[in-house]
Amino acid sequence: MSCQVKNPTLQAVYPLDSTLNIIRTLQPSLTPLPNTTAFGAAGTVYAQLFYAGVEQFYCEADTCTQSLTNGESGANWSCQNLRCTCRSGTTFCGGVPALSLVNTINGLSGTLDIDCDPVDSTNNTATCYFNQQILRSLFPPSGLALNGCSFGECVAQSVIDTGGNGTTTPVQESGKPLGGGVIAGLAVVGVLVFLALSFLVLGYIKQRRARSAVQHDTGGIQVGLDWDKISYSVPGYSSTSVFTALRRRRGTADLSDDKAILDNVSGRVQAGQMMAILGPSGAGKTTLVEILAGKSKSGVTIGNVSFPTRGGSNESVVPRIGFVPQQDVLPPTLTVYEALLFAARLRLPENIQDIEKRELVDELMSKLGISSIRDVRIGYNGDVGGGKARGISGGEMRRVSIGLELISRPDILILDEPTSGLDSVSASRIAKVLHDIAHDPVNPIPVIASIHQPSSQIYQSFDSILLLSHGRALYSGPGLFAPSDYFARVAPSVVPAYPPGYNVADYLLEVASDPHVSLFQVNEKDTTSTDTPTDMINNAEISEKLQGSSSHASNTALHPNPSMRTSSHKRTTYMTTFLTQIQVLAGREWKILQRDKTLFFAHVVVSAILGVFCGTDMPTPSLFIDFADCSEQGGSTTKQESQLQASSPE
Repeated sequence: MSCQVKNPTLQAVYPLDSTLNIIRTLQPSLTPLPNTTAFGAAGTVYAQLFYAGVEQFYCEADTCTQSLTNGESGANWSCQNLRCTCRSGTTFCGGVPALSLVNTINGLSGTLDIDCDPVDSTNNTATCYFNQQILRSLFPPSGLALNGCSFGECVAQSVIDTGGNGTTTPVQESGKPLGGGVIAGLAVVGVLVFLALSFLVLGYIKQRRARSAVQHDTGGIQVGLDWDKISYSVPGYSSTSVFTALRRRRGTADLSDDKAILDNVSGRVQAGQMMAILGPSGAGKTTLVEILAGKSKSGVTIGNVSFPTRGGSNESVVPRIGFVPQQDVLPPTLTVYEALLFAARLRLPENIQDIEKRELVDELMSKLGISSIRDVRIGYNGDVGGGKARGISGGEMRRVSIGLELISRPDILILDEPTSGLDSVSASRIAKVLHDIAHDPVNPIPVIASIHQPSSQIYQSFDSILLLSHGRALYSGPGLFAPSDYFARVAPSVVPAYPPGYNVADYLLEVASDPHVSLFQVNEKDTTSTDTPTDMINNAEISEKLQGSSSHASNTALHPNPSMRTSSHKRTTYMTTFLTQIQVLAGREWKILQRDKTLFFAHVVVSAILGVFCGTDMPTPSLFIDFADCSEQGGSTTKQESQLQASSPE
């Protein structure tokens, strides 16, 4: 309650406005937030007197009782143990020494009565009396009179609904209605949860079905690789505009500015053979192996790639091609065994038991010669720096990369410079591993590897050679001394003779580094590879035809082959279901977070920062209660409110 103090005697000394605020607490447990929206313990009173807006003194009392008077429209409070404290230096308490009330105020004690008359319906205020023995002697007969008292209460809605026998109808508590944004948000969350549960159920059903399916055995068919007149070009500077692209579609654009990377390259490798693609830097080795592996290229590709079969023709068989890039992309925090098992769980059929996949991984590691580093973390390359731990060697990393492709049992294995950056011993081990894979007595497969500058020992491990220069093939055929004999036979006047005892690979690179134009013409007339067999499976991809020609070898235009046919690409299917992929990927990520503490803490810190700056927009609950708001809620003490005073705080 809040009252005006308008006593003539007091105003004669202190003429400005004086206000007395009284907080009466009968039962704090009945407030909306027990012990929070109530002030003080049960049966207590706290009063403050303000003069000109400045607190002068405050009083406290306890052991209070309440009684209703005048037909339950008035209320009297009687309290014990009154204690008052003067604020030093204020107007009442020493600010004016001659008029100081310090001794009088601090001497107030004993019993305190707060008596309130019924509320005046015209202005919704009441007259009350702050009654104490000393105050009665100063302001007879009822103590300090308080005028214009307004009342308010902070109580729970349930107290209003169940209190008293008032004439007003109790208001049913319905709660705050939800806003449109909250309802929309809950609806979106519900839909997302439903979709997530539906995907999980559907994924579980597909996973069970895939694991119980019968795997069709396609063994017995050995697939080769045959490519005919492969050409590849990238648009020049003037060919990148929209108008040039439109003219190209209409067949009217001049493509002479396009750069030819490959021009009419043909070759073949059978199952059980290992081919080396040789050539100086910029000859097109990487481009050719990427095209053969089916990698997406930004330029224009022309040519025919087919897969001859041995042991019968079966056009429904789509060969699995494994491709090992030049750079090793391996998880540094996983061990060699974990990395290979991760690939096995994703790339082997779902119906193969996990114990069988583990056995296949152990068998492959023994075949690659990396069983001794089974439980060693892969780590980082030696040139990474930054305090990152070094793991296995570069040659071992390369063998692990090869194992990641072999675990899926590919029909064809293609590698881009597998010996790059390795010492001679590690390179020889890689070559031996590839030779054993190609000549496996049970399951021989074609192996194609681009290689920059092999040693004599590595060169002798290849069965066939493809020599490239300026995007054209100078030779495609058997290995060993066959290439040197070929050049001695077809171009003895323009190609230097092979020196006995010299590394054949180095000799071929010298020939390809600065070839005579006549070598390309000879190669067009004398094809060293065999013709395409009739039992091949055609899987060609044909792009737009290019026009233009040039006589120089380094700027050769691509010539389309009108006899090529475009094949329909089958929709890519995965060996494992979506749910299995999620499980395997989540398991790997959990291991990485456990082992890489910096990554784990980075996730935590980033989440915390985002939570601070992008958190909820809901207002933060205040720790300070504004009792002025409580006093404004009621405005007046009605008949029903007076009845509630017997069971609720005020």
